[in-house]
Formats: sequence, C-alpha cells, structure tokens
Amino acid sequence: MKKIVSAVLLVLLISSGAWAQAAYDSAKVKAAMQANSAALGTIKKAIDASDTLATADAFWTIVQANRPMLGYSPPKGDKASWDKAFNEMIASALKGMGAAGSKDWDKAKAALAELRADMSSGHGAFR
Repeated sequence: MKKIVSAVLLVLLISSGAWAQAAYDSAKVKAAMQANSAALGTIKKAIDASDTLATADAFWTIVQANRPMLGYSPPKGDKASWDKAFNEMIASALKGMGAAGSKDWDKAKAALAELRADMSSGHGAFR
C-alpha cells in the first residue's frame, strides 16, 4: 500500500508541472475550499466509524479539489509557495488514503491533523 501511495503522489507531483498556469479564479478556488471543508467533516466521521472506503474516498475528495489549484497563480504571494502549499495538502490527503487502506486509524488521524495544519498554513499565506 505504501508503494501505491508513493507512486500516486509521484505521478501527481510530476504531472502538476503539465498544468497550464492560469489567472486566479476566485469562484473555483472558493468551490475547492468549500469541498475541503465538507470533506474534513466526512473524514472525521469516517475515521471515527473505522470506515475504510468512506475515509479513503473523503481524502480523495481533497486531492481532486486541490489538484487543479496548482494551475493558478496566487492572488498574493509567490507561485512556488502556492504550489508547495497545495502539494503538501495533496500529500497529506494521500497519506490519509494509505492509512485508511491499511486500517491504521492512528495514522489516518495524524494525516487529518497534518491536512488541517496544511490548510491553516495556506490560509495564513494566501487569504
């Protein structure tokens, strides 16, 4: 499972360079942040229920919502920091998926905490 998560992360990070840089789209960024917020609650409930599929699916929602953000230039701050922040969120979500797949709920909780910290850091830098 660890190799699969590592491979998925590598593909995501490599392919992120293929995204064409676009102007900041406030509506799309807000939609992604709303998806993140909803997914965080779902992740917590799924972990508490020891629901492997729901936990992995909710972490995957984070990946899907945030990957397109790598194509935007931030409204403030630099592009490299923006990409780093989103790549860290994606990596944390992938860790959570791997933890759910191995039914390691302590690691899933740690990945959720890491994801929340990543989001908080991003808000501090770009909001």
